[in-house]
Amino acid sequence: MEFVTNTELRKTLGQHLSQVRFGGKRFLIYRHKTEVAALVSVRDLDRLEEFDRKSVRQKELEYLMRADAWERAKRGEPGMVRR
Repeated sequence: MEFVTNTELRKTLGQHLSQVRFGGKRFLIYRHKTEVAALVSVRDLDRLEEFDRKSVRQKELEYLMRADAWERAKRGEPGMVRR
């Protein structure tokens, strides 16, 4: 990943967009020595959003599995540990 200031990016936005689109580069954008944003390809953004969706689905699945295990334990089904 490369670094670019917002001032530099304003002057050379077209060049940076081309590097992202055709060169697969990623840029971390700084303003006043602080990271404020990133410039990434649409493909990278799609993958990031899919990762977020999977993370939420995984958490939901884990919750449902724990809830199911709890219900089975309350009923005293075999193989369940009751406390």
